[in-house]
Formats: sequence, C-alpha cells, structure tokens
Amino acid sequence: MKKMICCLLAALIAIIGGSCGESGRTSPGGGSSNTTPKYEESGIKLVENGRTDYRILLPRIPSDRERYAAEELTTYMEKSTGVRLETTYETSSEGKYLSVGGTDLLQSSGLEVSYSRLGDDGFYLVLSGNDLIMAGYGGDGTLFAVYEFLETTLGVCFYAADEIVVPEYTDVPLYKYSEEIRPAFEERALGYLATQGDRNNALRMRLGEGVGNWGLWAHTHFTIINYDLEPGKSYKTDHSDWFSSDGTQLCLTNEEMKAKFIENLKTIIAEKPNAEYFMLGQEDQNTFCTCGRCRASNAENGGESGTQMIFVNSVAAEIKKWLKETNPQRNVTLVTFAYCKTESAPTTYDEATDSYRPVNERVVAADNVGVMFAPIYACFSHDILDKNCNALSRTALLGWAAVSAKLMVWTYSSNYAAYLQPFNNYSSLKADYSAFRENGVVYIYDQGIYNSYDSFHDLRVYIHSKMLWNPEQSVTELEDAFFSAYYKQAAPYVREYYELIKTHYIALEKEGKEKNDPFHTYCTWNLGVLTLTSAYWPKSLLNQCLSIFERAYEEIAKIEDVEERNKILKRTKRESLYARYMILELYPVYYTVTQLEELIDSFEADAYECGVTRYVSADGIVGGPDLSKKITEWRKNLL
Repeated sequence: MKKMICCLLAALIAIIGGSCGESGRTSPGGGSSNTTPKYEESGIKLVENGRTDYRILLPRIPSDRERYAAEELTTYMEKSTGVRLETTYETSSEGKYLSVGGTDLLQSSGLEVSYSRLGDDGFYLVLSGNDLIMAGYGGDGTLFAVYEFLETTLGVCFYAADEIVVPEYTDVPLYKYSEEIRPAFEERALGYLATQGDRNNALRMRLGEGVGNWGLWAHTHFTIINYDLEPGKSYKTDHSDWFSSDGTQLCLTNEEMKAKFIENLKTIIAEKPNAEYFMLGQEDQNTFCTCGRCRASNAENGGESGTQMIFVNSVAAEIKKWLKETNPQRNVTLVTFAYCKTESAPTTYDEATDSYRPVNERVVAADNVGVMFAPIYACFSHDILDKNCNALSRTALLGWAAVSAKLMVWTYSSNYAAYLQPFNNYSSLKADYSAFRENGVVYIYDQGIYNSYDSFHDLRVYIHSKMLWNPEQSVTELEDAFFSAYYKQAAPYVREYYELIKTHYIALEKEGKEKNDPFHTYCTWNLGVLTLTSAYWPKSLLNQCLSIFERAYEEIAKIEDVEERNKILKRTKRESLYARYMILELYPVYYTVTQLEELIDSFEADAYECGVTRYVSADGIVGGPDLSKKITEWRKNLL
C-alpha cells in the first residue's frame, strides 16, 4: 500500500487552486454541472441514499486547528447531505474513515509529511483503500485539505463570509484523490476588512495568518528604539545623533543606537513567544539619514538600501546568536522594507547576461532576514515588469530577487485618495502575481481597505485569494462564478456596471496614448487624487452608472423573500456609492439644495448600512478619517 501511494503521488504533484469558479468543479451524485469533474470517481460511495458508513478520524491528541478542520468537515457534510459524521480517535479493522491531520492512518500511510515537502499550508489529499487522508505538516495545511475535499467532492464554494454555496445531495462518490498540493506562495495575506476582521472567512479563502503571526508589523524603527522608555518618550531628547537630522528616521550607521536597538528587540521577541516575523521597518517617510557616515555607506554599498541591509544583517546576526543560546528551537525571521528611499535594490546590472548582482556580500540578506518589497510608486494598471511604465519597479523586483532568498511583497489594491473608486488593476493582477512567483516571492500581503468596505470588496477578496493560491487561474471564470453567486438577480446589472468601469479605464488609456499623456493607476494619495476630476469622470458616465443601478433595483424589488431581497439590495447599493460620491464631489451645481440634501442623506444612510465608514487616507489618521467628515463637509458647503 505504501509503495502504491508513493507512486501515485509521484505521478501527480501539483500546485492547484480551489475549484469554485474554475473548470473542473465537481458535481457529486449526478448533480447538474456544465464542467467536467476534477477527479475520477473511485467507485466508492461516501454517502448513499442519505446514509454513510464513514467516520471522521482525528489524532488522539488533536491540535486546535485539527479540531476546527473536523468541525468544518462535519458542518458542511451535514448541510450538504443531511448526514452528521461521528468523530473517533481510534481505528478498527472494519471502519471507513475520513482521516484529518496526524492520525494513525497518516502515520502508517508511508506519506512523507515534512515542511520541506508541504510547507505550512500544503497538504496531502489521498484515497488509501477505503480511507481518505487529509493532512498537512502544520499550520493550516490540514484545514486546507478539508476545504479542497469539500469544494471538489461536495461543490461547496466560499464566496464571502455571508455567501457560502452548499449544494444538497443524497449520494456522494469518493474520488481517486492522489494529491500533494502546495500554494504558489508560502504565505498569503489580504489587507481587507473581510479577512483581517474575520479570521474564519480568511481561512475559508485559504489565506494564512496575515499580520497575526507578526510580532512587529510595518513601520517599527521608532517603536523598537524607544521600547524601554515610558509611552510618549523618545531618545531624540538625549540622543539626537541616533536619528536623522530631520528626526524622521534612525541613523543606521550609529553603533550606539544599534546596540540599544538590539537590546530592545530581544525584549520584544521574548515577550512575543508565538510570533514568527518581526518587521524592522523604517518610518513611513521618503527620507533617510544624511550624516557623513550614512552618505559614505550609501556610496559604497549601492545606496540607502545597501546601508539598511548591512544594518539589518548585523542585527540579525546578534539575534540569531542570542536565540541559539536561549531558545534554539525558536524560528524568527527579521524583515526589512524595500520601500520609498530603499525601494531600489543594492545591485548592479550585467547587460551581457541581463541579470542583477548584489554590489557586495554584505548586502545579501542573511538566512534569517526577509526583504519586503513595497512597490508604492508602481502603476497598477500595467504589469509590474512593464519596461516602459514600471521601469523602476521592474528593476527593483528583479534586483531584490538577487539579494534575498526570502523575498516578500507588500502590494496595493486601492486608491488611497478615494477608497470607493474601483481600483484599476483588472488587467495587471494575474501578471503581477505570476511575476512575483517567477521571481521567488514567498510571501504576499496585498493591501486593500482594512477598516471599511469599499467597491467590490468581497469580489476582490475572492479573486485575490484564489490567485494567491494559484495565479494561473482564469480571472474571467472567477468573476463569472462570483457575480452569479453573490449578486444573484442583480448580477447582470452589477456586472454591466463593472464592465462599464473597466471599459472606461481602457478608453482613458487609449486616449492618453493618443495624446502622449499616458493614463496610470496609482495607489498613493498625491498621485491617486489626480484622477478625481471631471475629465476622468464625466457626468454622462456617472449618469449611465446610476441608470444601471436603477434597473437593478427594479429587478431586486421582484424578489419575494424579504430577507433575500434586502441582502441583494444592500450588496448592490454598496457598488452604487462611488458614482453617487463623485456626483456630489464634482457636479453639485446640477441640483437644487433640496435635491442635494436628499442625495447626501441617502448616501450617508446607504454607506453606513453597507459598512462603508472610511473614504480616504488623510489627516495623519491611520486608516483615514471617518466618513462623517466628508458628510459634514458636503452639508456645510453644498446646503
């Protein structure tokens, strides 16, 4: 049996995505489907005539994640088939089992369960005789094996936290599973409210811990250096030489500062024993220390990023030595930013070989150092490897791939000058994720809006999570599946609006090329705000958008079930908010005071009902000011 399983696995080791929305969706028990089942039937029945001989098998001492995986399996099996599976912790000769996690069946299967094979989130899904083995090495792998089973065997589709499709069957076959599956990226996280605010939803989208397994996140230099002081205090008072002359960054060549930095970092790591990653991130300013030592280091080591890599590597060496002495089993990765002043890698370009090389060995990331590339200045309507539009980001990505074996990416999916604006990365997302994978990226954090809902929020979470697992999937097929399942009767109209916006962006780009004034999509406030004009958003277009939604509302009104009607109406109204926002911003002169009051009141009511509470990144407020600020501004200026 062991030999048979290993041979089967050798024949089929693949990186694949979830099946919902792509060809290969399963239709158990002869249910209707217009696609071909992903796996061949084994001839074994999991459920027949509403009954089963199978039980869930857990390890004798299951982990919390294994218990949760079994609970999810039990819940969705019962919803789909009416069968509630019994859970056991021991096998018998006559039993049939759905084995979840590190069970006795897994131990005797001959499968090599190791991090090198599966990583944190990879898993085995193998039919062994009558038994189905679902197991990962650790992390969330076992849970994702269960989700793969639910999706491909029962057709369960997780579209959003409040939209999970569970087909109903009385007969369910077992398939000839023989899979060793790993995601395209070891770590996958989305900075969206629907995932950061709902861990269960994130798991069902097969996303990792995100910021949850970070002991320090984002811009942390000042946090670390001042950690041993009382809140609100800073070493700037007595040690101004530890900081840049303008006080915005640390001086990374100051040895005294570095010693205190390392001392405080050790304390932070010790106080957060379960964290894996610690960001050593410069402050959120496009600045760097300009003292004589730093300038000399920049000149010798390939710029500001070289100076920063030397600093981080020296800190990492001390942390590695300290952990070896105090906690040798602990795995800690220190991560630094390739961002703003340090976005460009400390490399040289070899034109003959079309390759990048580190300027010296000192700037090469140590084995316990990760580099998080954040292409803050990229144009997101074009491929990040576009030599014309994204030349600087392209060079940075390829350069950092030569410097770091643990290359990470913090990318962006929102215009931070207008949260509600549908973000124009429709044509670049697939290419960018593929480029990241091809250049060795192991971790992606895609930042949308994490503290409010925005336009097509759940659609983006669904598509991005699928593409993070496997960027070779068809975006169009994923869109088709989502619109139908999520917007239901309103789907044709919301899709019409969606395609209208996409077509409008294409027209803007074509017009820009003709005028030698290219149209770009930026995430930063100062560049993103440039698109919020009547030249980009004519009233005729906005009126067309609102007309589409009026037709959608007419269709929604025909839904007899009140709860269903209200749910679809709420989802549809959320997508209407951008056009309504721009009408109030750009074209108030077309309306009377009474009409404007009605427009503002209805916008406010619908926005808060739909969970839209933020609208822009501004005022120095993390996550941006509350929407009430804009509502107040409209009432003051327009009424």
